[in-house]
Amino acid sequence: MSSYPETRSGARPWTVPHRPMSFTKISDQLSLNDSLVQEGPIEEQLSSDSPSGSEPEADIALQRTPSTLEIKQRRGLRNLHIKFESKLNEIKVKYFHCRNASRKAWENEKATIIDNYNNAPCWALFRFSPRRKIDAINRKQENGMRFFAEAERIERGPVERRFEDREQLHIHCYRRVWQELYPSTPFWYDESSSKSNALGIPVTTLYQPMY
Repeated sequence: MSSYPETRSGARPWTVPHRPMSFTKISDQLSLNDSLVQEGPIEEQLSSDSPSGSEPEADIALQRTPSTLEIKQRRGLRNLHIKFESKLNEIKVKYFHCRNASRKAWENEKATIIDNYNNAPCWALFRFSPRRKIDAINRKQENGMRFFAEAERIERGPVERRFEDREQLHIHCYRRVWQELYPSTPFWYDESSSKSNALGIPVTTLYQPMY
């Protein structure tokens, strides 16, 4: 007769406990994890700004030349500018709908006043002209349009200031990376800025990627 107890169908099976890892293996595993989560260089941190569908960053990394780095940095600034334009467009569309809805409401209110005046019963010989009420609605409409314009301007302010701060931060990081890799070559943004100022070209054209 066996010394081990018989296992029933519903009994929990026995499991063999695993041996604990040695201190040397644990240290090696921790050092490996630390090496995997080390922070990359600044150009790799800013590479997340490049839009989807762009050229593989690995190809640019293999070709360490000033022209390829310029393409990468131009793409980053261009992507930042696209996000800025998208946010401004959202604000513009938002207040466009507000103005459109308010304008329709005021027009309906004026149409109701005119209909009530024209459809008055025949015994109402003495009727006040709706001109006063319509003028009041027109003044309300003008004040509303000024309010929406001012609200849109106020909401655009923080977005524009944030874009300027991020733009300066990107340019500062790009210039530092450029000077570390190619100290003898002038930074492309400085040359483009001087040319655009001399020719009167808008600064936004500097963000156009080079293909």
